[in-house]
Amino acid sequence: MQTSDDAKHGLALRFEVVVNGHDLGGWSTCSGLAMSFDVEKVKEGGENTFIHQLPGRAQYEHIVLQRAMTAGCWNDTRQWLKQVQQLPKPAPAQITLYDAWKGKVATWDLNNVYPVKWSGPKLDAKGSEVAVETLELAHEGFLD
Repeated sequence: MQTSDDAKHGLALRFEVVVNGHDLGGWSTCSGLAMSFDVEKVKEGGENTFIHQLPGRAQYEHIVLQRAMTAGCWNDTRQWLKQVQQLPKPAPAQITLYDAWKGKVATWDLNNVYPVKWSGPKLDAKGSEVAVETLELAHEGFLD
């Protein structure tokens, strides 16, 4: 068992996203790495002390990525969205988490990924916020 002195912990700020071999650049947040199982409740005749609970289908949340807009990163995302628009075909993707020394901690291999939504920044001449883009991805799981 590793102790905290020699464990290489994943850092939430060190991750990368690659879709079908296309590096989508750096993102500041990634949410939706989650899954749950449906539970089927089965009542057995004559058994009144409990209800059987059987695992059902797995459900995966959409992955939501956010980052400050930059010219280079937006061009990468735009090119990928353009390719998907011209030939809509789900593709594999990977989200890789790294430690402080750029060592891999975990990789989620997403199956049949496609973009659900891209949204650009809210533009307001009176504000001083950083322009943020959001990309939402649907997928069919990461447990294979």
